[in-house]
Amino acid sequence: MGAGNWIVFDMAKAKFFNGGLDLDSDSLKMALFRSAAVLSASSGSIWTTIAANEISTTGGYSTHGKALAGCSVVQGASVGVRKFTHTSRVFTANAGNLTNIKYAVIVDETKGTSAGDRPLVAFALLSTSPFTVTSGNTLTVAANASGVFDVSGAMS
Repeated sequence: MGAGNWIVFDMAKAKFFNGGLDLDSDSLKMALFRSAAVLSASSGSIWTTIAANEISTTGGYSTHGKALAGCSVVQGASVGVRKFTHTSRVFTANAGNLTNIKYAVIVDETKGTSAGDRPLVAFALLSTSPFTVTSGNTLTVAANASGVFDVSGAMS
């Protein structure tokens, strides 16, 4: 499934500039959230602000989701543009269903003194309606070939 546009959390933008997030060396995870999350760029800055709406830890799903691989910051579409990318993330429903899924969220597992204060990075709407991945099936959140998001030049 191709995710909708990734939206960077407002506080993550500040952390990019002050060294609070390092997208190509920190350990990042992708977690799944249900429709009750109603996420926006201003939803919060740390895990505890949205944690209550993560999908249930059943069907082989674990709290905070799964590690992202292949995270890198590389040349974007043109000179002066840098983009963040990662490999696609697969979630497998194992011995139970993954239910009520609507969003994917990227969180930085390296920063913060506890799991609750880990910084949020970005989120994507996976579907306008909640859906279920039935046991034995997979959900692949495909990484866009153009990157998750990019940063471009100065403003005039």
